[in-house]
Amino acid sequence: MYVAKLTDQGNTSAFTWVDGTAGAASANRGGATAYALAVTGSQVYVAGSFSGTVTFGNSVLVNSSGITGSDAFIAKLTDAGSSSNGYTWAQRAGGPTYDDANAITVQGNNVYVCGSFSGATASFGAINSTSAGSLDAYVVKLTDAGNSSTYDWVKRAGGVDSDIAYAVVLSGSKVYVAGSARGTANFDNLTLNGPVTTPPGTPFCFLASIADPTLTATTAVLRPESIGLFPNPAHGRATVQLPAGAGPAALTVLDALGRPVRTQIATASKADLDLTGLAPGLYAVRVQAGGTTATRRLVVE
Repeated sequence: MYVAKLTDQGNTSAFTWVDGTAGAASANRGGATAYALAVTGSQVYVAGSFSGTVTFGNSVLVNSSGITGSDAFIAKLTDAGSSSNGYTWAQRAGGPTYDDANAITVQGNNVYVCGSFSGATASFGAINSTSAGSLDAYVVKLTDAGNSSTYDWVKRAGGVDSDIAYAVVLSGSKVYVAGSARGTANFDNLTLNGPVTTPPGTPFCFLASIADPTLTATTAVLRPESIGLFPNPAHGRATVQLPAGAGPAALTVLDALGRPVRTQIATASKADLDLTGLAPGLYAVRVQAGGTTATRRLVVE
């Protein structure tokens, strides 16, 4: 598996960097396939499936069924401009047979992934979900804590046949998921019945929504004048003050050429930026929360 960055040069393009994964050099070696990608600021999130044992930077994921099945993975790496800073963290999910992650979307430090899992029970960190049939759809939420991540919740959907989630998007406090189902599919207390066909089991499409109240805090519109940045000029450290209702935000320090030199996630209304090692000069601090972005200039002495 690989993740690559290209620079658009108008009539042509050029690869800037590429970052891959490695399977274990053993009888249990496997590989990974990427199905989905999301970018917010300099943070790059990728999801898919893997078998055997696969290394994402310092994170080693082991498939629960060895090389005979597949597990889902979600991983994060950092775009450093002209190069990749490598994988920051990686998570696995799934059960004893075949599981995958088909789509991913990100808002602030909220990461949402959807896909399918098979077998009796699939694990998402410390959270277990039990299948109702041969293949169930799922939506899972993770919180990106910067150098690590945690699973917050997982929602299962489906019936006794094959159900798969292929797309997930966010709007306000709603999570929307779409996919395909067969026969009768249950979404908590909602039930969808497929068409009556001969032979039975023709797949049909579904669209469902999930309310996530943690997203309401990320709907505030950011403006440069609403972001506090002090001291400015700064030496060593600077404090970023977010406006009320901005919620978790991605902070990126850019140099004069627009290259990211520092990145972090602000989980509170106030965050300290570590400027140690930065050469004196003019920088920009980009704040991204939800679907809005604002930038403030910063002088480093």
